[in-house]
Amino acid sequence: MKKIILFCIVLPCLLGYSFVPSLVSRPYIFTPPPFGLEFTDTTTDAISAGSDASLDNIAVGTVMLWVLINTESDGHNFIGKRTSATAWLRFLMAGSSDLTFSIERALDDDLRVVTSSNPISTGIPLFIAATWDINGADADQQIFFYNPATVAGLAEATSYTQQGVGSGTVGDESGNAMGIGSTGEGNAGSSCACEISEVWIYNDIDLTLAQIQTVMWGGELSVGTLAFHSRFGANGSITTPGDLSPLQQTTSSVGTLNLTPNMGDDWGQ
Repeated sequence: MKKIILFCIVLPCLLGYSFVPSLVSRPYIFTPPPFGLEFTDTTTDAISAGSDASLDNIAVGTVMLWVLINTESDGHNFIGKRTSATAWLRFLMAGSSDLTFSIERALDDDLRVVTSSNPISTGIPLFIAATWDINGADADQQIFFYNPATVAGLAEATSYTQQGVGSGTVGDESGNAMGIGSTGEGNAGSSCACEISEVWIYNDIDLTLAQIQTVMWGGELSVGTLAFHSRFGANGSITTPGDLSPLQQTTSSVGTLNLTPNMGDDWGQ
């Protein structure tokens, strides 16, 4: 009887242990959301996230989004907050395959982080993030990138063509709403020919790679303030952004309202 009991205990443990290596070595792949809201290449095609004080003049922050880029083009904004050419926060695609995050500062010495180490792929859902600290050092400005087709997991950009905190007075963009898919100001070349599924903005912390990855997987953090979080396109229409998660801001479509919910296979589902 003792031998039988021992066998019943030991054998399942051995079998379970035999599967551990395969589980541990499994590629760290995250499947993107099965929906997105399509933005055409027009400066009026955008979502307004409003201009609550929690979205104004963010000194330390993190912005993250799932995006599928239909057309590569210089100056396509994913997220922008701008009142003029001298007061803006932008996360955009510049130089076709460059990812750029920037905040306007005085003397043309802006906070700016630019990378070309993870070239943009069109037609594939990408997860991208940027972190910054106005009062930090140059290396504190970072970009993170995840391409489900080519990258095993979320990673920081492998190299930067520019990575500087800038200097001088920070431009005040509190007079304009946070625009998604455009700067919200309607400047030429500011739109994004893309589909965006989900956006997060933290307004008081530059998250680490591990923390960003937790959010990317749908988890919650016990640190930082999530000032904005929205999902677009799940149940959306031309006048409603769609399946919104709980927000601290009001979100609405603006401009021509030619925003098309996309449930197609191009999101990899």
